[in-house]
Amino acid sequence: MAPKALLTSEWEYTQIADLKPITQLFNVVGVIAAHRPVRLSKGTDYNCSMTICDPTRSLLGSGLMCQMFRPNPKDLPDLKEDGDVLFLRSLRIQLHNSDNQGITTWNTEWCTYSRKGSKTVGFVLSKEELSYAKELLNWWKNKGGTIAAAGIPASEIAAKPKSKGFTLVKDIQESRFYDIMGEIVKLFTGNGNPVTIYITDYTSNSLVHNVEWGTQQKWQGPYGKYTLQVSIWDIHAKAAQQTLKEGGFCWIRNMRGKLNQDGQLEGALHGDRTYPDRINVGAIKPHDSRLGPLIDRKRNYQLHFEQEKEEYEREMRKKEEEMISSAIPGEGVANVECGFNEWPLLDIGDILALTPHPRKFRTKAKVIDFMPDHLEDFSVRSCVACSVT
Repeated sequence: MAPKALLTSEWEYTQIADLKPITQLFNVVGVIAAHRPVRLSKGTDYNCSMTICDPTRSLLGSGLMCQMFRPNPKDLPDLKEDGDVLFLRSLRIQLHNSDNQGITTWNTEWCTYSRKGSKTVGFVLSKEELSYAKELLNWWKNKGGTIAAAGIPASEIAAKPKSKGFTLVKDIQESRFYDIMGEIVKLFTGNGNPVTIYITDYTSNSLVHNVEWGTQQKWQGPYGKYTLQVSIWDIHAKAAQQTLKEGGFCWIRNMRGKLNQDGQLEGALHGDRTYPDRINVGAIKPHDSRLGPLIDRKRNYQLHFEQEKEEYEREMRKKEEEMISSAIPGEGVANVECGFNEWPLLDIGDILALTPHPRKFRTKAKVIDFMPDHLEDFSVRSCVACSVT
């Protein structure tokens, strides 16, 4: 049986479904279904975020996302994993992309109750609050925990069907649906719908965008046609915003391959009509055994890339040395011949200061750029005897 709203002798807790974006502050309690660790926000404060669920909002996509801010990171909960109970007092509720979102104030207090070891961190819980936390944990366990919060039906959890496996980026085609897994190279949350990620499994597909080395300073690789852009929409976008991070790994289920207006292959993940509450995207822990082949491919890519980079830089140095050596006069051979040696050298500034009229000048300056690219294109036929071109 799911627990009802908590009412103690001192505090009244509002269930997630009853929260409203008004000036009133609320007390909320729920199970942490997903979280992001403490990090420096765009301002001066530190931030951590989490999505909590209760019996009125038991799915990750419908739970309450809470943003917590403090100047000192030690004043924020150090969450290690999902499944703990979070108590929040004096929480402000505001609208964000048409959904309720919890924002801490200076007066907000918090406490976590761990499902392992029954430890509490934060303010001291009363006997009623402790009892309620245990009820929430039992409810969460009986409904299937984090897996059920992702919208996967209980029948699927019990049956444990064999996965059709993950498709590699190299095998993705247009207008088909795939389950994929990979490393998140870039993540753009924007306004939350869609969330755009760039994902790679270090296999190459000729249809994806080609990222050239040296053209994008903020791109750390891989270079070439290894990275797939995926736009994540609807209920999945909220889950992606909460659970994914750059440099991490993720899985995506039922993604559709499509061509953009430039004819390049991309991916799109929309709401699931069969299971509208099911979340089709999630993070993968770095030590997951399924990542083994991907990690091996990444190492091979990095090894070959460094070798090719060194070879390219060595070739460029060789060409530069050849250009410098060709410009040095040979012994007893003049490779540079100047005309009008009797004319004095003038600075460019002095030349520009003179009254404009047809006249020849001699100057000494450094060439910083020239066109066309090939010096041979500057040359024209000339008669040395008559000095007429």
